[in-house]
Amino acid sequence: MRPTRIVFYGVIALVAALGVFLISGRADSFFIRALPSDSTSFSFARITDISEEVHLESPAPYYIQTIQADFLHNENGGGKTITHYRGLLGADAGQKMRVGETVVLVKNTNFEGGDAYFISDRYHLPALLGLGLLFFVAVVALGGLRGLTSFLGLISSIAVLLLYIVPAILAGQNALFVSFIGASLIAVFSLYLGHGFNARTTIALIATLITLGIAVGMAVASVYFTELMGIASEEGFLLNLKVATLSLRGLLLAGIVIGMMGVLDDVTTGQAAIVHELHEANPSLDFRELYRRATAVGREHIASLVNTLVLAYAGASLPIFLYLIIQSQRAPWWIVLNQELIAEEIVRTLVGSLALVLAVPITTSLAAWYYGVMVKIGNQ
Repeated sequence: MRPTRIVFYGVIALVAALGVFLISGRADSFFIRALPSDSTSFSFARITDISEEVHLESPAPYYIQTIQADFLHNENGGGKTITHYRGLLGADAGQKMRVGETVVLVKNTNFEGGDAYFISDRYHLPALLGLGLLFFVAVVALGGLRGLTSFLGLISSIAVLLLYIVPAILAGQNALFVSFIGASLIAVFSLYLGHGFNARTTIALIATLITLGIAVGMAVASVYFTELMGIASEEGFLLNLKVATLSLRGLLLAGIVIGMMGVLDDVTTGQAAIVHELHEANPSLDFRELYRRATAVGREHIASLVNTLVLAYAGASLPIFLYLIIQSQRAPWWIVLNQELIAEEIVRTLVGSLALVLAVPITTSLAAWYYGVMVKIGNQ
């Protein structure tokens, strides 16, 4: 084995070990020291002792945990506090706090004018970073240099989302227009970084942009004709109270556009690669034959794509499905399906899936035209 390969796998192993270490929770203190400590409202603490009381007399029985915790690395470093955590008896026992856990505390004022601390959440950041490192290791170890560049494409996509799309929407710009421009930028960065600068990637990019434009039109028409207002999401409603210029319908459309981008580029790059490989195997194939053979494979792709977004949205919206089952016991099924909460998910899924299906013939046509017509003209 070459020394460079040994060094490569050694670095990968060290990063993987670091990821496991972060997930274990033993690096919490280090991260707390690294975070800005100028906040006077939030503190970190490690739970040292817990006592629990169970209240069964209530119509909804609950438990109260009395928690003693030590402050970590802030102005209260070395101090202790006592706080309470309440949960329903029917809830998962895993929701209960445990000794040794690191939690985020919020400082408030009690009735006597003194400081009182309440548990805001468990401390998730180190474990999240650890999972991210393990994901990075898997992508680079199995994908090599192409895996590394695709990971850079992922980072660029997140950067476009956080640095352009979110600020522009919060600034009151048209959410649909912003999402279209942002999705186009994501396509450019992710495709070229992940698949290289070549004709095949350019074909996939053009097909992605064409399909994206069609999808925007379908999303607008679907939301208009189904008379959706984007008011089903509680988060969107609360956001609208904070940002008066925000259009909830525009936010719904933006979510549809961005949501399907994660799978759309996969479809277009796959179909472009199929046509390219057919051309490489037999350069004499013309446009019609390339399209016919690639479409035969594309139909298999379409068959698998039918479930792709449906299952993706179903997994993300599982509480909505549970709500649908519960509500169907109290009201007619057509009343439940007519609710905007459900209608939004149906429109989101159908528009996204239709765009993915249309991407197959669009990409195949462009790729077959390039390799079956343009390349032959260039070789004459």
